[in-house]
Amino acid sequence: MCCSDTYDDFFVELGPKVLFLLGNGFDRFHGMSTSYSDFEDYLDSKNDGFPNALVSHLDPCLKPDWSNFEDAIGDLDVATLQEASFRAVEKSDTDDDYDSGTSDGMDDWLEGELGYIRILPEKLRGWAENIPPAKKKMFHNLNLPYARFFTFNYTDTLEQIYGISDSQIWHVHGRASNTDEPLVIGSFNSGRIVEAENQLNLVPELDSKMQTFWDSVLQYYDETEKDVNASLTNNAFQFKDLGSVSLLVIIGFSFGRVDLPYLRKIAETAPKIQKVVITYHANEKSKDPGNEAMLWKQKIDRILQDNDIHFSSIDFLKTEELSSKLKSYLKDYASF
Repeated sequence: MCCSDTYDDFFVELGPKVLFLLGNGFDRFHGMSTSYSDFEDYLDSKNDGFPNALVSHLDPCLKPDWSNFEDAIGDLDVATLQEASFRAVEKSDTDDDYDSGTSDGMDDWLEGELGYIRILPEKLRGWAENIPPAKKKMFHNLNLPYARFFTFNYTDTLEQIYGISDSQIWHVHGRASNTDEPLVIGSFNSGRIVEAENQLNLVPELDSKMQTFWDSVLQYYDETEKDVNASLTNNAFQFKDLGSVSLLVIIGFSFGRVDLPYLRKIAETAPKIQKVVITYHANEKSKDPGNEAMLWKQKIDRILQDNDIHFSSIDFLKTEELSSKLKSYLKDYASF
């Protein structure tokens, strides 16, 4: 056995001292085109109408970042969709279409309007596989034998740019370069599913069109549900050795509600964490950067409190600041 093998085995036996939790902001900090607007540009370039189909029946408050994009996928504008679907299948005296005005016609129309969601994973992979890689390292202390990485990104930035071993990395939502596993995208739909089931149960037995409508809505919610509980159960082994972690570094994580259960699981399985470092992207055009930092801290504090996620000590830094301060954090909280 070579020295490096012995060295690595030593740290594997002791367990990780630092855990990095990485969101889309990590790749964007490396200059990569991984925002929702970049995905939208990719879809536009295909000229198949998919972007318009994707958002045409969603809540109009859709915003251009991954957190809100995933929330919005499940947030159908149900009232407008219902009105449009019934209007679309109204049968006139001169309409010879057999299905027009029937539940079959309703089903066909809704499939045409909502069925696009089934090809979203295919579109997502086509985009993710072609994202240009990062060109250089932005941090100089990441390739550590006593570190673990939970990344929500589809890219291979950690592997390609930093040379980090696959054994230290969990791609929570899948990895674009691994075609054997799906890429995960979706929304927190459990409440919406319950509401749709309740609405379906209230529909009179003879109202076949309304039954078809709520059946289609329920199917849509099922297909866009990100089953985080199943993911946590199936990947419980990823958390089994976090009891030795004393430093948690969160870079570019959006704190979207659908992914907060992963952070809660970390807090539960890593009780020895002494310090949490959370970075935020600073607006270069901000006239009051101090106030911007305070608002970000208040937002995250509120999210953690509302979701029963507790850490004893948290530092908030601009991502640029962490690049120069990471070595000091590692020395203070993750040294042997």
